Amino acid sequence: SSGINAEYGQLDNHEIRTGVFIKVCKSEGNRRLYMGNIHKDKNEEELKSEMSNLFPGVEKITIQPDTVKNAKNRGYMFVDFLDHKMAVDAKKACSSSKKILFGRWLRNVDWAESQHTPSAADLENIKTLHVAPLALKSEATVH
Repeated sequence: SSGINAEYGQLDNHEIRTGVFIKVCKSEGNRRLYMGNIHKDKNEEELKSEMSNLFPGVEKITIQPDTVKNAKNRGYMFVDFLDHKMAVDAKKACSSSKKILFGRWLRNVDWAESQHTPSAADLENIKTLHVAPLALKSEATVH
């Protein structure tokens, strides 16, 4: 809630010792995965239906049409999940075993850029503030 925004304001650019400042970045858990090696003759609806059978929480499939080769997609897709945990579970499942979609392995499964920028209202609902590990001693100069 507003506590996170208050902590953000207190910590961002806070001097932890002479000349060393903390930089705080707002972020949220990624819900979007890139998946490659998909059949080029499948559309978004077909892919979403089949993906929903493989993984819970599939919210949206985004593909890019291949107009040069007259295919329905370019052989990759972006998959948006309902939440970060579902995306993590899907990524782990693809890493630990071969996941087959329409007879083809899903390959190169990795995090994709989120298409959502959190609004002020979204930031009000954040309950956890993550601060990356800080070295107790540092010789680096921060400008």
